[in-house]
Amino acid sequence: MMRISPRNWGSRSRTDEHGTILRRLGVSFIALVVSLASVLAMSVAAGACTTISATLSTTPAVTGLSATDGAKVSGTSGTPAGTVTFTLYSGTSPSGKLVTGYTADTVILTGGQATSASTGTLAVGSYYFMVSYSGNATYSSATSTAEPFCIAFQTATLSTTPAVTGTSATDGAKVSGTSGMPTGTVTFTLYSGTSPSGTLVTGYTADTVTLVNGGATSVSTGTLTPGSYYFMVSYSGNATYSSAASTAEPFSIAFQTATLSTTPAVTGLSATDGATVSGTSGMPTGTVTFTLYSGTSPSGTLVTGYTADTVTLVNGGATSVSTGTLTPGSYYFMVSYSGNATYSSATSTAEPFSIAFQTATLATTPNVTGLSATDGATVSGTSGMPTGTVTFTLYSGTSPSGTLVTGYTADTVTLVNGGATSVSTGTLTPGSYYFMVSYSGNATYSSATSTAEPFSIASPPPPPPSASLSTTPAVTGLSATDGATVSGTS
Repeated sequence: MMRISPRNWGSRSRTDEHGTILRRLGVSFIALVVSLASVLAMSVAAGACTTISATLSTTPAVTGLSATDGAKVSGTSGTPAGTVTFTLYSGTSPSGKLVTGYTADTVILTGGQATSASTGTLAVGSYYFMVSYSGNATYSSATSTAEPFCIAFQTATLSTTPAVTGTSATDGAKVSGTSGMPTGTVTFTLYSGTSPSGTLVTGYTADTVTLVNGGATSVSTGTLTPGSYYFMVSYSGNATYSSAASTAEPFSIAFQTATLSTTPAVTGLSATDGATVSGTSGMPTGTVTFTLYSGTSPSGTLVTGYTADTVTLVNGGATSVSTGTLTPGSYYFMVSYSGNATYSSATSTAEPFSIAFQTATLATTPNVTGLSATDGATVSGTSGMPTGTVTFTLYSGTSPSGTLVTGYTADTVTLVNGGATSVSTGTLTPGSYYFMVSYSGNATYSSATSTAEPFSIASPPPPPPSASLSTTPAVTGLSATDGATVSGTS
């Protein structure tokens, strides 16, 4: 057994003390490390819980029988990104049912906003959208409250148009709307008098007609006595459109309407007008009155010197007296029918006609004398002897490519009894020429231009060939003869 001296004991005690201190320091270090890890873990955990709540608002928009939903996502730390998903339910929240055929629509946010696809056509009723936001690295996800909306019965537009034929009438109804062609029926009811105090017409049963392409026409009223009437029309409505009732559509059974037709006839500078009056209840009798205006309807003025002409109808027809000579311009007849015991009076629309400038006939005849020429012009027409001037212009060459002849001034000559002759051209060199002649026109006749009138200046004939003459006298005593010889080249 080992003996330990007091010295050694003291040394061991100090060693144990040092170990105890070291052990305590180790424990403290481990505790510090654990504490730091805990703080770090808490910090990390705290960091994982710093996402911010986003605000999600939605606004459904209904158009007719369809709708869309608009979503807006906002927050306090910039514009949220991500997606929103729109889901459509029928009924009321929270007991609604998913709408068959509408697939949940996921849309990427742009500027914090998104709009759903259209629902397509929906049946009338209650609906709501549920919208959910996906969240992102900054914002937490969010879900909207239900956004209810209604698809209401659409308003149908009901218009009616009565049509009167003689002493009977029908009514036409048209039903239209913004959500497809309305179907169903319309019912026509007939009243005599004026709305709202009229009375049902005896013998006319309320007529219910099925719409075809949104339209329907009532049966005929049958023969009605002259007076005031009106139709009331009601639309039945259908699964899309609500019912509707028209306002009163008044009409009158009146004196029969006469048909007045007119036909002006122009001859040169004068005109007449023919009128025909017809109807569905026998041949109209009475008179027609013709009135003549210058200018254009409705701003024309009465023609001075033409008295309104009243003519008795014969077999439904009448013709005005002639207008007499008129100056060129625009005119129109207004014709009125007097009416009679069966037919009401009538007035025609304006019957325009024109008195045109008359066409003048321009004929020319060039006359060549040696190396010069003149041109003669004659102007004629069907409305008296034309007056005015003609102008002669001379060209060398052939039309239309000729050139003005230098030294010949265009010659304007006043017509005398419709004729005129140009001054002479003076001496011209041999070649081709033509005159162009224009007529000035006057208050009755329009201007006119002739076609080219060609002529030629021929070269003078060559001189005859020269003959050679030689003579030879012969003397015999006191007398002589002469011999001559003539020769030539031809």
